[in-house]
Amino acid sequence: MSDLTETNPLNLNCRRTVTFPPPGTTTYTVSNSTSSAPKRHANTSGPWLLKITSGPTRPSPTPRLPLPPLMKDSSHEVSKFEAYLYYNGISPRGHWPKLIYRDSEDVFEAPRGPDTRVRSMRLACVPETHEFARDELWERVRDWVAEFLIREGVSVSSVDFVRFTWVKKEEEGEIESEEEEEEEEKEKDGGDDEDEEDFEAAYASMALVKPVTDGDDHYSNPTIWIGIPPDTLTGARAYELTQETFLNGLQVKNVNIAFRESLVKSLASNGPELNAPAEFGDPLQDVIDNVSARIGNLNETVKFLKITIKSLTERVANGIGLPATQYRLEEHAAELTETERKIVDLKGFYVTMNRKWSKLSDRVIGHVVYAPPIGVGGVGSNRFTRDFCIVELDKSKFTHFIGNVLSLDLKALLYERIDVPSEFKYPIDGHLKLKGMLTADDINNPNTLDSTGNRIRRVLKRGFKTNTTVGTLSRFMSFVRHYFTNGGIMESLELPILPHESETGTFSKGGDSGAVIVSPSGEFVGLLTSGTNKGTDGTDITFATLFKYIWDLVLEQYPGTNLYWEDIQAILAATA
Repeated sequence: MSDLTETNPLNLNCRRTVTFPPPGTTTYTVSNSTSSAPKRHANTSGPWLLKITSGPTRPSPTPRLPLPPLMKDSSHEVSKFEAYLYYNGISPRGHWPKLIYRDSEDVFEAPRGPDTRVRSMRLACVPETHEFARDELWERVRDWVAEFLIREGVSVSSVDFVRFTWVKKEEEGEIESEEEEEEEEKEKDGGDDEDEEDFEAAYASMALVKPVTDGDDHYSNPTIWIGIPPDTLTGARAYELTQETFLNGLQVKNVNIAFRESLVKSLASNGPELNAPAEFGDPLQDVIDNVSARIGNLNETVKFLKITIKSLTERVANGIGLPATQYRLEEHAAELTETERKIVDLKGFYVTMNRKWSKLSDRVIGHVVYAPPIGVGGVGSNRFTRDFCIVELDKSKFTHFIGNVLSLDLKALLYERIDVPSEFKYPIDGHLKLKGMLTADDINNPNTLDSTGNRIRRVLKRGFKTNTTVGTLSRFMSFVRHYFTNGGIMESLELPILPHESETGTFSKGGDSGAVIVSPSGEFVGLLTSGTNKGTDGTDITFATLFKYIWDLVLEQYPGTNLYWEDIQAILAATA
């Protein structure tokens, strides 16, 4: 048992005590020490007690805590510049979330001109040594926050636990002018009274802000980062919510709370529409036109190169324009050799496609044998997204199969510290062989040191949209709430993956759904499902289902199945 005490910040002469029980709690009760029946008052004089206890049944709906008077002013609304630029850098420009409210003490400095350097923020994991990692405290805090906000009528999209990092600008010792001070006051007042659409248009047309590059790396306090669908919550209301609950009174040192506009979106994609026929000069001509047309174009290139080479050879023989003509002759000769090689390869590829893949029936590589309904499975800590199917493949189509591998790019980001050995060894053929599987307990015990010495767990994936990317798996699972266009709602727990703090860009985008997420040593970690953003492409946090949970469901249908392909040649020979 651990008690967390909150004193009402609005001086309502009440004191709330939050009592956390051991793991497995289900019951929430609210009582007044002077009365056996809970009562709701705008101004109560008695001490209120919120106690969470365990029990075999779920109680009746929880009475709500006494609320302070409704805030009528907008003193807790952030300025437009801060709302749009506070999270600058978390995702590519225009994709970072919009700030609604925060209680952190760091000072936001709005840009004052094209030469102003603005801090570029990155997401970072909370160290596994944090107090919330003990006795499932984060799990209880996360669920309490989600249930409370939903009970208050707030549309929550996610509840995450993260840190932020940025380069802290060195003090320059400049003296502010009166104009600068006036600008600061204007920003504090919320800026000019231009409408939201005009401001967004002006923001979108702004030149790229320059990031701060000189200074020391700064890390924020761990933050309960709450995602809210756009235009559904004001800063003043968010401030009220932090005062009405125990959030602002947790007796845990240095934990912040922040609300941002964010949507949780599935990263599945049906793909784009078909391209129109390519015209001459189209930069996509090579990949849009069919193979035979490409071969025809290369044949024309060969004719041109041969004519040019003949002319250059004569000029070199006559000593005209040397040495430039000699260099051009050598370049064109090399290009001719390369072009002729491409023609040979493409002709072979064209023959194969025409003979073996021209009929639709030839393009079938397997069929679905098991597809459970999409939903959320399990209870408690197993409330993961269930979104998968099993396909039985036609083995005759996979004669070149080499086992379950992940194709790598040159990822130096996996070699981080020179003072400790790396678990990642780059395979000679660029194919990371997959073997082993992480459990929830493994995820709760990260095994890698980052540049600051904190223990973390790096992961990587190869997706259809973003290819190979490296990220950081947080041990603090997120609460996620999907809102569907038909009015349906689905709640789940997800593994949160943050982008690598040393790399710009996003870990995933739409179209990457279903990608397997693995450890640097090739262990299966998760299956990519969704991500958070403000409604545009790219994600700041990527969500995944624990692979072990999916694999247990597979084994229920197909006992004895394995992923490791110990004798591939024997399997392929059996189909010959």
